[in-house]
Amino acid sequence: MPSTTDSEARTSHDPARRVSEFDPPTRVLIVDDAASTRRLLRAVLEYSPLLEVAGEADNGLSAIAQATALQPDVILLDVSMPFLDGLGAQSDLLRVAPLARIVVLSAADQQAERLVAAGALAFVPKGLPPLELLERLLTVLGLPTVDPARGPARSS
Repeated sequence: MPSTTDSEARTSHDPARRVSEFDPPTRVLIVDDAASTRRLLRAVLEYSPLLEVAGEADNGLSAIAQATALQPDVILLDVSMPFLDGLGAQSDLLRVAPLARIVVLSAADQQAERLVAAGALAFVPKGLPPLELLERLLTVLGLPTVDPARGPARSS
């Protein structure tokens, strides 16, 4: 059986094809200019064993550098950020991390819709309760959702 390197496994990983708890978690890059939002998103994502925070960026320029280095499966992208916003960064993000799927996380509905029209997978509004945010993200990615009574879902 041919072996794969960690890098090959990471870049060929499809989050929607995760079939067991032994599959690697979906690697997520969090991109938001607010440190408090990044901390909240990290805590929400870490609640699920299906997700792993690969890195964080506080603007579009930093996101492009992080995406190039980390090759995440998913990029959670805010729209409004300094230096280079989500609208300006998306095409470069898709170029440097072609297998990554972008999920727009923003309070700016109209701008988020423009990102989806330009190739982002989906839009998830900011301000959702943490469990609902996690469920929406897992659903968008085609992963099992969370049962609040039993904790994070695990694939079987």
